Amino acid sequence: MKFKLATCLVGLLFSVNVFAGGGGGCSPNATNISCGTAVSLTVGNPCVSGTTCNGNTPTASSCNGGMSEGVWYSFVATSTDMEVNITSVTSDGCDISSTVFSGSCGALTEVTCDAAGGAAAGDVLSLSPLTTGNTYFVQVSYAPGGGCGNGGNADFCIDVQAIACTPIANGICVFPTVLTVGDPCVTGSTCQGFGLIPSSCNAGDNQSAWYSFVATDPSMTVDIDLLGSS
Repeated sequence: MKFKLATCLVGLLFSVNVFAGGGGGCSPNATNISCGTAVSLTVGNPCVSGTTCNGNTPTASSCNGGMSEGVWYSFVATSTDMEVNITSVTSDGCDISSTVFSGSCGALTEVTCDAAGGAAAGDVLSLSPLTTGNTYFVQVSYAPGGGCGNGGNADFCIDVQAIACTPIANGICVFPTVLTVGDPCVTGSTCQGFGLIPSSCNAGDNQSAWYSFVATDPSMTVDIDLLGSS
């Protein structure tokens, strides 16, 4: 960018500050900015810190349109059912997108994609079925100028875990299991049910399962018997 000074006074000292725009103002720069430089994640380990600071243009996926910074991770599947957790740690909120790919660098196939919109939220990518022993790649993308300040980048923490249970289909409110009044009990689970809505008695919980029924009487009773937990 050039500035033209119409009138200058000889001997007068000027002070000029130059600022970088977009992602250029962040530090430190990410080093895992391509599939070939992906950071290897160990299944079961605690999350590791990451940033999209000055990442490369992301590989296109079904949910990262408009993203311009991308960084890469990889893991080797130890189970057919796995989960990638990406937690945003930027204090003023951000809009990130994450994609899991199979295959090899240069010949990637999208497995699943998720986008956390507008708030300080992360992504949870449930993966099933995977091929045990195969390497999978995770791309975390961000669009500078979105919800995150922090010099135009997103900071996050990422981990990958094996899932010891079968994910449920009724984990969010819009897909409840319909119960018929008077029928015997049905078996349920909360495995990978991430549609939890806060209430006065579920503080600290992080999984949920949803059911619905049509009231046939002004006074109804819902019975829930615990079969086991882990």
